[in-house]
Amino acid sequence: MDQQGANHLLEESFKLWFRPEIERRKSTGAIKDGFKLWACQVIMDLEFDKPIVRLNEEVNGILAGKAARPITAGEVVNLNDFNSLEGMSLTNEFPNSGHLTTLLHKSSWYIFFDFQYNAGRIQTQLSCADQFLEAARFCVESDHTIAAIDNLYDAVQLMAKSFLLAVPDKKVLEASSHGFIETKFNLEGKYGNVSTASVQLLNKLAVLRPKTRYAMNPINVSQLELKQLYDSAKIMRNEIESRRPKRIL
Repeated sequence: MDQQGANHLLEESFKLWFRPEIERRKSTGAIKDGFKLWACQVIMDLEFDKPIVRLNEEVNGILAGKAARPITAGEVVNLNDFNSLEGMSLTNEFPNSGHLTTLLHKSSWYIFFDFQYNAGRIQTQLSCADQFLEAARFCVESDHTIAAIDNLYDAVQLMAKSFLLAVPDKKVLEASSHGFIETKFNLEGKYGNVSTASVQLLNKLAVLRPKTRYAMNPINVSQLELKQLYDSAKIMRNEIESRRPKRIL
């Protein structure tokens, strides 16, 4: 983001969240004369009625920066102990939230934000996907075609949903149909937000599954093709892992 964009984001953040919160606290007497602002944070979550706004010492997260002096592990530090600030992430206190945090350091406001949501939920979904992948590996090695396709489909469906969950969309959060996830994931592929290979894998498994699990005369899928589908699913798993939001305990 260039300087003009950063300035605009900072101005809009104060307009939408921070100034109204400061004025609200002043009106209730929670903020007294002489108050000096040096940190602001807004935390957004699909389950919140409205964003949480924190000021100064209330701001919480993991701050990354270049230290101005040697620091011992476990030592209490403050902003003056840093030459520069490089990043800010939420902790597991808010595992499914996005945030925007601003810090005043050496007369300059630093802005850090992560508008990816549902880190905790995504972790849970991917843990389930890993179980299906492990089951699929066994089925592929045993040449159990129907079970292999079924487990691969379930794994890839969960991975696709995990990718979609990073966006604050309640429809994805509440989705109960495979078709909805497939449609949304295909749109992400069309927009170039996810690899074509992952979209094609989901679509292929969606076609194969009813022709194996539910068909009176299941089609034959060679063990070589099953192995290729499994390898593609592992590649997709790595793609989703590299892009998913994470929270630190």
